[in-house]
Amino acid sequence: MFSTIILAIFKLALPVGLVSYLLVGWLRDSGRIDAFSNRKEFEVRLKEIKAERKKQKKKEENFAVKKWMGFGGGFYGTATLYTYAYIEVGEVFSFFAKIIALEHWFIPDLINLFVGFLINSIKNLVSALTWFQYWDLGHGPMTIGLAFLAAYVGYAVGVHFANQHATQGVGHVRLWRWWSEQGQGDSSS
Repeated sequence: MFSTIILAIFKLALPVGLVSYLLVGWLRDSGRIDAFSNRKEFEVRLKEIKAERKKQKKKEENFAVKKWMGFGGGFYGTATLYTYAYIEVGEVFSFFAKIIALEHWFIPDLINLFVGFLINSIKNLVSALTWFQYWDLGHGPMTIGLAFLAAYVGYAVGVHFANQHATQGVGHVRLWRWWSEQGQGDSSS
């Protein structure tokens, strides 16, 4: 059981915490969400952002936030986004490696590659939506409960520190400022 807990921490708690930290940090730094004092207040503000987005039919400029909101935002959306990105990055690299191989440059092979890629993307979406079963922590209802618990703790800690660091002007705030400075530097040259 101890090894399962360690696995849950490294496979779910830490990565989901990092993803929530970066997403909420970006929302705070971009001014889309104000400081919040507790989880309920954050969820209300997140719902307001989603409602405003639907009402204005505004396109999201940040790809990760767009996907996160598409997956529902909040805790479940964060865990789903992390799982989807984890699965899809490997699939995309595998797909490009297969395309580069010359033996796949015949029309039937290329068609099979593209069809297989589309089918795998749909499977990956389903796996991401059922992320608590994707992360193999073992068998039985206890491991599914542990997956939820680990992911939620990571999410809650990430949201808390993103809010706190935005208020203090440290952590992700410096990252997003550096990122925007890099973008401005490219456009001026």
